[in-house]
Amino acid sequence: MSSLTRRDFLARTGAGAALLATGTLADAAFAPAALAVSPARRAVSARPIGIELYAVRNELRRDLPATLAAVKSYGYEVVEFFAPCLG
Repeated sequence: MSSLTRRDFLARTGAGAALLATGTLADAAFAPAALAVSPARRAVSARPIGIELYAVRNELRRDLPATLAAVKSYGYEVVEFFAPCLG
């Protein structure tokens, strides 16, 4: 049994996170499953991209309709609502 130092652990974790962020590791891990699904099926089952409105809470307080229009223009298809406390 080999001992894993804290430095080695952090280096491996960082490298894995970097590979996941670039998509390299995810593509390699899921390549067989992705190849089994036709491209047309993948396009239909793509998940929509969303945003939590908490991220734009200050803009929501100023102008709700304009903020929602801006979020939509940025390409977000789904939102998680946020109701600021007005009290």
